[in-house]
Formats: sequence, structure tokens, C-alpha cells
Amino acid sequence: MDNRFVKISFSAEWLRQTNLPDIQYPVPINAMETITASGSFGLEQMLFWIQEYSEEEPDEWLDYEEAMLKIAVRLSPYDPRPRISIFGDNWFLTCGKVDLTKEIVTIQRKGILIAAIQNNGDGRLLVSSYRPLDSKAVRYLIGLANNPAPDGTVCMRPNNWEYALDNSATMGNVYASEAGESYLSYWEFGMGLSRDKTRVDAWYPQRWCASISPNILATQILINYKNAEN
Repeated sequence: MDNRFVKISFSAEWLRQTNLPDIQYPVPINAMETITASGSFGLEQMLFWIQEYSEEEPDEWLDYEEAMLKIAVRLSPYDPRPRISIFGDNWFLTCGKVDLTKEIVTIQRKGILIAAIQNNGDGRLLVSSYRPLDSKAVRYLIGLANNPAPDGTVCMRPNNWEYALDNSATMGNVYASEAGESYLSYWEFGMGLSRDKTRVDAWYPQRWCASISPNILATQILINYKNAEN
């Protein structure tokens, strides 16, 4: 277990009020004194702590999916738009529906599709998510979405999409996959089709995964970005 965290349980009444599952929740050791003194903390902090904990715990990661999604839904403002653009100090990303039957770069973990990235038509990135995001998945998205330099390039690549393609081809993704961490993968012909267009049985059924609403995806990214900066 990640030794930066301890796990705590909540009362049945609190779980009923928040509609969260009855599990033990990770809290950073260095935050326990503040929590004990104040007697409370926010759901936004909780989501960030679970994202951080889930990044390092491949064997427990899926245990927190329900809680992560419920917190994100609760914290997400109503926004029915099919595409929502979000940004930070030096990045810009559009959350919307990615076509999984077309060329994509994915974030995957332990045989599961987490998110997919596509060229938004101008070299910028369009992203969909299919499962809640751990902190490493969020860092991938923000890092690949860096604002272009004055000459229009992104880290010496023509645009964000080309930068994403390059990052999906590094050996670090192999090591991350073997470690059970989130990693990038490239699918030239869409999810589950190899480069000779044969089906990859472990991945092809995920070609039709239903995506999480853009506003809920945006909330997960922005909460992680905000808290990671603090």
C-alpha cells in the first residue's frame, strides 16, 4: 500500500448523505492533523486523494471507481454541451465525444480503456473518458495539451496531435503497462484493430464503450490540476 496514505471509514449517516460506497478511503498522512483539528474535509479533496492513491495502487485501483465517479458527478455543474473546453496556465483541452473507430491515442490500464484522444481538426486534442481518471491519466492529458510555442509547434512537434503520437510510441508505456499503471497506446484504425487491421480480441469489444459526460470528465481534470498545483 502507498505509505503516504492511511485509510479511514465514515459513518453510515455520512455515507447515506453523500451516496458513497461503504469502503475505506485514502487520506494523506500529512493531512490527518488538519482533518482531526477541523473535523471535516471536502469532497473535492477526497476525489484528488483517491486519484493520487489509485495511481500507485494497480491492485486496488478498480475498488475506487464507484466512489470516484459518484464524487465527480456530485461536484460537476450542470452543462449539457456536447463539447466543453478547459484550460490551465499553459494547456488547453476539449472534452467531447471521440470516435473510437478512427485513429486514436488511448490511455489504458490493465486491459481497460480509460480515455481516448483524437485530433480535434486543428492539431489540438479532443478527449473522451470511459472510466474515472487516476492522477497519472490526468497528467498525460494535461501534458499532451500544452499550448503551442509562438511558432505553432508543441515540444518541437508540429502540433499537439503529433506530440501525442510521439509520446504513445515511447518505451515508457511498455514499462508502465507491465507495472499496472496508466499508459498511452496508439490505434491507427481505431480501438481493437491492429496495424494489419486484424482484431485484437482483448480490446476490440471496447470499440463501442460509452463515454462519461464531458462535464464530468472536465471536473475530474480540473480538480486534479487545481489540487496538484497547491
